[in-house]
Amino acid sequence: QRQQRLSKGASRWQTMTPEQREKAKKRFQHWQKLDPEKKQKLRKRFEQFQMMTPQQRQALRKKHQWFKNLPAQQRQQLRQRWQNMSPEKRQAMRQRVRNMTPEQRRALKRRLNNKDIKKPVRPLR
Repeated sequence: QRQQRLSKGASRWQTMTPEQREKAKKRFQHWQKLDPEKKQKLRKRFEQFQMMTPQQRQALRKKHQWFKNLPAQQRQQLRQRWQNMSPEKRQAMRQRVRNMTPEQRRALKRRLNNKDIKKPVRPLR
């Protein structure tokens, strides 16, 4: 199986542009520096991603792009708030967002895009 992955990777390498190869090298170097626990966590996330439906993957990519487009300070504030939450609160937040209607989600995104993150986000009802 490892040999199969290496062969597939070599084939891909041949089709890459010099810029793509440089990016791949940097990612590999970064991977090599990670501690085993972080690597395991990333492997698990990758496996979860692989199990997603194409629609779920697309939704995740869309969310990632939205987050990436936020101003740096706003991204940092969101990360900090998330990291400061207990695992129970994080799970409750995930469930709350899952239970929102599409309209409520859009309203939440507008609030996050237009207001200071320091203000608590109240439930949309």
